[in-house]
Amino acid sequence: MTITPLNDYVVLKSVEVSPKNEAGIYLPENMQEKPEQGIVTAVSDELKDRGIAVGDLVIVKKYAGNEFEVEGEKVRLISWSEILGKIVETDAIPD
Repeated sequence: MTITPLNDYVVLKSVEVSPKNEAGIYLPENMQEKPEQGIVTAVSDELKDRGIAVGDLVIVKKYAGNEFEVEGEKVRLISWSEILGKIVETDAIPD
């Protein structure tokens, strides 16, 4: 099963967060921070010309969107307006 976003929505797979904090202490799942980065797994047809594509690594608002579980994998459905930026390799930036 896959999710096809409608309107101005994007599906993100969250980037895994380490269960340890900076001091090396393991945190329970409910105390871990929500990831603020994600990999785009699906884009609505309306957004294909706005510079967001499948596979992009993006930064989103901390509590953006809604979380779902699809085939055992957690994904977030977020609005395009909640994407703050796209992370690109410095070699990929044109001069």
